[in-house]
Amino acid sequence: MRLLTWSVALLFALAISPSSVEAQQAGGENPAPDNWPKTVEALATALNNNDAGELLAVLSEDVSITTFESKNADGTRLLAKTKKGQAISALNYVFAPEKMANEIAEAFKSAEVPEELKRRMDIRDEAHSRRANRTAVTWLTESLGAKQGDKVGVIIYWCDKTANEDPEVIFILIKGDPQSQHAKIKSVCFGNPIPRSAK
Repeated sequence: MRLLTWSVALLFALAISPSSVEAQQAGGENPAPDNWPKTVEALATALNNNDAGELLAVLSEDVSITTFESKNADGTRLLAKTKKGQAISALNYVFAPEKMANEIAEAFKSAEVPEELKRRMDIRDEAHSRRANRTAVTWLTESLGAKQGDKVGVIIYWCDKTANEDPEVIFILIKGDPQSQHAKIKSVCFGNPIPRSAK
């Protein structure tokens, strides 16, 4: 529940970029390694195509996949969760990112999501920005076990086409495999940390 609390706190200050699955080089003074943006983009593409083969190609053999609510998840559940969604943004960083919350919030401004959600994700002022960015770092640490120098990323989906469920934002947090020459993904944590009333 502590992780979910951190997630909710962060999401009221986060944002997303245009509706493209192309990974965006981000992180200010902490640019990601050259191959990491391609890995984040490959994961976003695999999810966008709902392709299990493409997904497996970017995951390490001992990948850990969890949700914000549970430690037990897998690639099939991840694909099912994003199947009816639209990729809003894919961001990559070297931990610890300084402006992750700002970059997520900026992306939401041009995303095709309800105006109420855009307002909830907006960053109000400098103090709010500092709080949100600190929370973003804690979010990555709590959910992925990220530490200084790790390759991390976040992919955001807007899922408004589900048959029997309410529309929702899905955040997919990822950490790279430090032992992989191809920068495969070691850890994935995903879900919707926004309360129903916030959507």
